[in-house]
Amino acid sequence: MVAGSPELPSITCHARLSRFILCGVFSIRDPMTKRFTAFVSVLLISFSIGFAAPAASASVLHDTPVATAVGSLPPKTCDISSNLDTTANVYISACRKASIRKVFPGEYLGVVLLKIKRDRTATGKKAWKLLNDQRWRK
Repeated sequence: MVAGSPELPSITCHARLSRFILCGVFSIRDPMTKRFTAFVSVLLISFSIGFAAPAASASVLHDTPVATAVGSLPPKTCDISSNLDTTANVYISACRKASIRKVFPGEYLGVVLLKIKRDRTATGKKAWKLLNDQRWRK
C-alpha cells in the first residue's frame, strides 16, 4: 500500500462483493475518484443490506396480510361495499379514473379497503372519501 494510506489487515478482495469494493477504493490513488468510488460502494452495500428501503409510514400497513395485499384480483363490480377485501390500488385501477392517483394518499395504495374504511386518521378519512366520490368513477 501507499505510505500514509489506511491499512486493512483482514480484508481480502476475493471474499465478498463489499470487501472487493472496499479493496478497490483503497487501491485508487486519485482523491476525487476515491471519494466517488467510496460513495458508490456505500450505496451498493446499503441497497444490498436494505438500509435504503423505505419504511412503512402508516400504522395501517402493519396488520395487512401479505397474500391479500399482493394477490388481489380485479373486482367484478365497482360497488365498493362488495370489494372491501380488495386493495385500493387494484380497486382504483379497475373502477376509478387514473387522475385520482394525484390526490389519493400514496401510503394507502397497498391497503385493503376495509382497513381504509375503519381508519379514523385524517389521511384515512380522505382516502375513503376519495374512493366513494362519484366524480372519480369511470
